[in-house]
Amino acid sequence: MFGEVFSYVSSWFTAPEAGSINPNVFWTGIGDDGTIAKKWAESNGGITLEMSSIGKNLPKWSVENEYLWREASTNYAKSARGDVTVLIGTYGISESSYFYKYELPELLNNPNVTSINYINLGR
Repeated sequence: MFGEVFSYVSSWFTAPEAGSINPNVFWTGIGDDGTIAKKWAESNGGITLEMSSIGKNLPKWSVENEYLWREASTNYAKSARGDVTVLIGTYGISESSYFYKYELPELLNNPNVTSINYINLGR
């Protein structure tokens, strides 16, 4: 069953066509449900996982569906292209965060990502 779910979630994100802009925005350490990151992304022409068509349809995070969010986060990073923005909140980048554990390794290994730009929102 889980293999089928992972295959399904993996198919949610595909790399954009050559030449298309994919203004991926990632966030970590902000301490909310993504509202701050969403407002920043909307104001700057970006999109977070939660704003994507897949993210909008994911269930609210819980221990029972953690695997769906993990897979979606991983695939969102795998599909990134060009310049990527990472918003960092007051709590910084925790080694236990989804960004650190799942998204950052994929971004660093993604040949289609040309840069990772960090913006400190912490105040």
